Amino acid sequence: MRRIFYLFLLIFATMACRTHRPIGSASGAKEALDSTDILLNLGQTQFLKPLGIHVTFTHVLEDSRCPKGMHCIWAGVAAVEVSVMGIYTRPQTLRLATTALPAKGYETMQRFNEYMLRMNALEPYPHSSSDTTRQPPYQLRITIIKQ
Repeated sequence: MRRIFYLFLLIFATMACRTHRPIGSASGAKEALDSTDILLNLGQTQFLKPLGIHVTFTHVLEDSRCPKGMHCIWAGVAAVEVSVMGIYTRPQTLRLATTALPAKGYETMQRFNEYMLRMNALEPYPHSSSDTTRQPPYQLRITIIKQ
């Protein structure tokens, strides 16, 4: 009887020490503990079923990043607009940027319900080449963190 008690105590202690729980996997999303990374093309919507939210990459507001191979006084900023909607909530428009600029309403992280959305990258990164006609479409990398 004591052995069974100690076995249950050991199992309970192991479960109690666990500080993170996975959110769950979503198609096209990379899962980590308490966070999900997604990649969106401009105009694309992705439904993250385990989180119960739709995320849409709607606009590139600004891309003034210093092109590769150039020396700039300021690094510049990439800013995007993302629409996020929960199953039971109205859509919310968030402005995410590589650098926080409160005067323009740009933040590196924004809250939606119990999640924080963080902009990781906007691709492609500008090049110093003057030929911008063949630039591939924008892709946005976001991390969604459970709070």
